[in-house]
Amino acid sequence: MFNSTNDIIGSIGKFSSIIQSSTIKIGLYTEELIYNQLIDNGYTDLTPPLNNDNKSINISDMLKQIDTNKKYIGKKIRFNGENKNIELDLLIYENHTFYLYELKSSSRFDTKKSYSEVTQLFKALITLKKNTENFEKFNNVKFETQICSLYEENVKNIYTGFKGNILDSATFFNDKKNLSKINLYLKKNSLKLGNEKRNLSVLTNNLLQKIDFNDNKTKCDLNFLMKFMISATTGKDFFNKHNINNELFFSLIKKQFINFINEKLETEELSVSEKQCFKICLDNFLITDYIQSIPNDCFTTIN
Repeated sequence: MFNSTNDIIGSIGKFSSIIQSSTIKIGLYTEELIYNQLIDNGYTDLTPPLNNDNKSINISDMLKQIDTNKKYIGKKIRFNGENKNIELDLLIYENHTFYLYELKSSSRFDTKKSYSEVTQLFKALITLKKNTENFEKFNNVKFETQICSLYEENVKNIYTGFKGNILDSATFFNDKKNLSKINLYLKKNSLKLGNEKRNLSVLTNNLLQKIDFNDNKTKCDLNFLMKFMISATTGKDFFNKHNINNELFFSLIKKQFINFINEKLETEELSVSEKQCFKICLDNFLITDYIQSIPNDCFTTIN
């Protein structure tokens, strides 16, 4: 066994590093897996050739290729917005609606990054909206822009985790200051709250259709708009909306996560004691969102 407490601490640190490395890999694999499932379901790849900089796409070229009667999926879509490259985890088009997603492969959120993630998602929304205005086929197109936490079952926890950078309908409409601001924006753009009250989706799309973000006279407080133009969704709702096989997805994720761990272990020099310690860590306090339900017999290769 271990000779000292320092040996144990060192081993735990090593195993924690293995878990972290595998977690990063599984995040990238998650996007690829969703993309492949949607392609198998009849969606068409949306990613056009890169610009000359080999870093971003021409968003007009992307929109030109869309047949509004078909369904499209693009992953890691990177385009130029306000002279900066903006990257989307997933961009889906179907039923005359664009779905913009920031995917979270964990139910734990990095609150330090949440504001920048929401900001980038909002800029992507505005940039896409501006460009669709150049195409008659996208008249009255709708937009849904969401933070999707694939492993979180309660959508309220996502809103809480983002520390007020996005707001759910109840929180938003129960704040009189928010209602006052929205009424002001609606008045400037000849809209009334009316039936849109309590329906952020309808209200958001109406504002996107009417507000000219380049007109200083009616320019909105973008930080404020961002909070309710971006919503949260759970993995379950995301899978149902786009007809993704939930059981198959998590089965493949589980298997691939174990593969990543084992690949990493093959490159590490581990003693028998360290392997035993790693098993204990997995069973107890270093369990991650991805391996909570993995059966013990999956770890026979490292015992």
